[in-house]
This record gives sequence, C-alpha cells and structure tokens, in this order.
Amino acid sequence: DIGLSVSNDLSAILGGSVNSGNNNNIVFTTFVPGRFWVGGGSSNTWVATVPTNWADETGAINAGIPTSATNVFFDGNSFTAPNQNVVLVNPITYCKSMDWTGVAHSPSLNYGSGSSSLDIYGSLTLHQNMTFNYNTRINFRATGAVTIASKNKSIPSDIYFYGPGVYTINDTLKTTRNIELNNGSSVIVA
Repeated sequence: DIGLSVSNDLSAILGGSVNSGNNNNIVFTTFVPGRFWVGGGSSNTWVATVPTNWADETGAINAGIPTSATNVFFDGNSFTAPNQNVVLVNPITYCKSMDWTGVAHSPSLNYGSGSSSLDIYGSLTLHQNMTFNYNTRINFRATGAVTIASKNKSIPSDIYFYGPGVYTINDTLKTTRNIELNNGSSVIVA
C-alpha cells in the first residue's frame, strides 16, 4: 500500500503501472496493452531490468515489465536459439493474457526461487513445442469470457479459477496437480 498526503503524478517513475488497490493520492498512467518478450535483458527473468526483456512491439527493445493489465506475447522474435527460457522469480507474477503463438526454438517457462504464483487475468495460449516447467500455482482471475489453449501440454501446477470469468478450454487441460473452481467461475470445455 502506498499513501501520499497530497495528489502526485508519478507517471515518470511508474510509467504504465496499474493501481492494484489501497493506494491514495497517486495518479497512475494508462497502461500499454501489450508487451513482447524480446530477450536480451540483464537476466532471463520476467522482471529483469536495465535493460528489460520486454518491448512494446515484436523485435523492439526495452519496455516496462508487464502488469495485471498487460497482455504478454512470445513470438518468432522472442527466442534466438534452442531451449532458451523465461524464469518467474517474483512471489506473484502478473499478466492479463499470455500468448506463446508462433514461438521458435522450443522455449520453456520455468519456476524460479521465490516464485509462488502466476496470476493470469485473461486468456492463456501455449505452443505445442514449448516446455511448461512452472510448478507452483496458476491463478486464473478473469472477469469476462476468456480461453485456455494448452496445446495438450501437461501443466505441473495447481490450477485455480477465481472471479466471475467464463473460461473456455479449447483442448485437453492436463495437470499433475490439482484443479479448483472458486467464486462462481464457469468452465466450458469446447
């Protein structure tokens, strides 16, 4: 929680941040609707800084780290060699939707020390040639209609559905852990 005694515009510092609640007298700027993983950051982690691994468009460089209101994309420009990976290290990693369509070189999404959940506020689309090594928990928190396309990958995570969203599963959703439906969410198998 952040509280200031007078209203301040921190857009130069926050640059596309999202108010996740309990903050007073802070002006948050409008978020950028998408980030593309371009690699080349200070490490292979989601939150690498100076430079980051994210760009506002495919093939570009250095944009802010995604928030819960940011769609993230992994595409043909995201990985330059076989078996490169993205490592989640924050206690909670956020994004709106996550889309791996068109990736090359068989990348992987991995669990890093300190990571406890991946919170997705929209859709999830995996790729048949990727590896999903994130093995803690995935929280789907959509408020509208979204889709999950796992490309028949087995996801080694606990999967929780929260919020009033309607989740359409486009293929077989497999996990080696638990699936839990909470808070009135609807799951439709297409």
